[in-house]
Amino acid sequence: YTIYARGTDRTGRIYFEVPAWAAGAPGDPPKDTVSVARWDVRSNKLEVLTQVLGSRPLPPGPKMRPSIPFVSFAPQDVWQVAPDGALGIVRSSNYHVEWTGSGPIRAGRPVPHTRDKVTRADKMEAARNFTVNSSMGGRGSGANAPSAASPVPASMLSDSSIAEMADHDAFAETLPPFASRAPRLAPEGVLWVERAQHAGQPPRYDLFDQSGNRIGRAVLPVGRRLLGLGRGTLYLVATDESGIERVEQYRREAR
Repeated sequence: YTIYARGTDRTGRIYFEVPAWAAGAPGDPPKDTVSVARWDVRSNKLEVLTQVLGSRPLPPGPKMRPSIPFVSFAPQDVWQVAPDGALGIVRSSNYHVEWTGSGPIRAGRPVPHTRDKVTRADKMEAARNFTVNSSMGGRGSGANAPSAASPVPASMLSDSSIAEMADHDAFAETLPPFASRAPRLAPEGVLWVERAQHAGQPPRYDLFDQSGNRIGRAVLPVGRRLLGLGRGTLYLVATDESGIERVEQYRREAR
């Protein structure tokens, strides 16, 4: 779990998560809550703003083979920061959005959802996505890999290797109400929250206003992922069979 900046507000303050391993003492049992913190670079002031439900850690114990280090599809909270410093937090307990800032919390109505059973295809896709986006340490270094990290070898991406992860790694029994990726914030203040989907289905998003209430939905073309939102525009990434990515621009109705 790498500590990285989630975003900044218009005054330049930096927002990020503090993972459990960085907040606790050595030897503490793993926790599934993490702190959302804000760092003011000018004053060097660090504040903990709230707690959110993070990924569910695996129980301690030896790992005899490469595996996903958390329980895939376990519900967790996600969040994004607005230019004024308000946090849009998507709570997984009953799937609702709340906005926190200088005033009282603005919580929207819970969104009804079903708990679909996780399929083996879902596990295969999760295992492959994790492996593709991972890197291996201690396998050489150079100008492009000063930390001695390099892409995973092709053998770890074979169908048999991915199937072994799908059959033996830890997965929740049902899909969560929304995906673990951070939500996107459109320039007009609408929060885009990606729903959890079965493998092969088109990406779906719920759209929330500044009161935390759902005001719309969006469905993207199959094989695309959301890159960014502009005022009246939508930027998607399409990847071809050779791994080449293409950025596409779409028009959308500005709210």
